[in-house]
Amino acid sequence: MSDKLIDGICGSLFEFFGNDIIIYTDRVPSNLLFPCFFVSIDNSEQIDRIGGRAILRCTVSIKFIPGDEMPEPNSEFERILKGLFHLAECIMVDGKKIPGFRFKGSTQNGGFIFSAVYDIFVSKESEQDQLMQKLKIFNEKEGRKIWHLAEEHF
Repeated sequence: MSDKLIDGICGSLFEFFGNDIIIYTDRVPSNLLFPCFFVSIDNSEQIDRIGGRAILRCTVSIKFIPGDEMPEPNSEFERILKGLFHLAECIMVDGKKIPGFRFKGSTQNGGFIFSAVYDIFVSKESEQDQLMQKLKIFNEKEGRKIWHLAEEHF
């Protein structure tokens, strides 16, 4: 699910800044092209909910490195940071709008870093659900169903 979240962030970046931007999501290559964005998930946690659901809470970082050719870095940083605040408010993941929160932006090492948190609801299987998938009706007598593990009858 975290890959889909990164895809949603990258899609929003392309939509907002255009298809000419460069985005890295995996390892940093030795021959970086500038200016560029790095998109990563810094941390994630699963918060269990009732009914076999959970929230996957992910903190996403978007780093921007301008390179040497930026004529007015402060005004460009401000423009990009405003764009990031705007696009991070809501992203599309699997056709669903996912709102972001806890937005932060700061300059760092000649570029800047922006972060946002996203909560994605996920279904989780309990041990009981997994066991039920292994069961098969063996016999039905007098209105009662007798269940057996499916592996015993194959």
